[in-house]
Amino acid sequence: MTRGTSDEGSGAPRPRSWPSPLRTLLENPIDAGYVEAAERRAERGETRPRYLRVATVATVAVVGVGLALAGRELAIPDDARDPVRAELSSQILGAQGAGDALREGNAELQSDVSTLRDEVVADAPGAVADQARGARAAAGQYAVTGPALVITVTDATISAAQGDDGLVRDSDLQVIVNGLWAAGAEAISIDDERLGATTAVRAAGRAILVNLEATSSPYRIVALGDPGALRDALSGTTAGQHLSLLASDYGIGVTMEESDSETVPALPPRSPSFATALTPDGAPSGDDAPPREGDD
Repeated sequence: MTRGTSDEGSGAPRPRSWPSPLRTLLENPIDAGYVEAAERRAERGETRPRYLRVATVATVAVVGVGLALAGRELAIPDDARDPVRAELSSQILGAQGAGDALREGNAELQSDVSTLRDEVVADAPGAVADQARGARAAAGQYAVTGPALVITVTDATISAAQGDDGLVRDSDLQVIVNGLWAAGAEAISIDDERLGATTAVRAAGRAILVNLEATSSPYRIVALGDPGALRDALSGTTAGQHLSLLASDYGIGVTMEESDSETVPALPPRSPSFATALTPDGAPSGDDAPPREGDD
């Protein structure tokens, strides 16, 4: 079946035979009634009163002056901005310095606590000392070093993906980390932030927080353990399939390498939500203890 053609032999659509309102408006912007009224005034020699023309010019001049004065008042001169900018900069630098000092003080106190804890453990009986060290290791309070599988994921380039689809998300890191735990990893860190039982990996705007610390692409994930065994076990999990999907469908960079020695730092200190001393029978003591029978 072939398409029909017009008499002129052109396959282009026929032009419309009725006038277009938009074309009419463009070609005749002034209505015919206004044209006739203007012509009649011209024939009678009528013109607009002089005072109307003067009033129009004066109104335009007043409005122009008012706008100019308003713009001048709203514009802030540079010499007025400089003191405000300097004050804000000083406040920011001061807050940053105070934060750095608090972090240094926190690190010193944590070091003192660790020293005192080690002294107490050293004086404890052998079984108790071993139990304490095992608990600290399980809680991630020691830095550990050993062979590891290192996975690096990097945001896609603009040419590989458009929009946010090419950005690594917190859910991507969660899937990878869970897969590494399932594969038998002994300790895991993301950008030198150790993961523990209380660690949260979540997004805050475009940043990803690990232990409430902001991280950015490329994300370097270190999983301590037998690197070959971890790689083989990971390939058969949902995390392995997810890594392949990130690389193939979203252009996100994914690399894996086996390392003979990597160090996963200790978890940052955490303050307990509450602590209550226990009596020998296991009941809490002190002000928070419930009243016993017979107590007044």
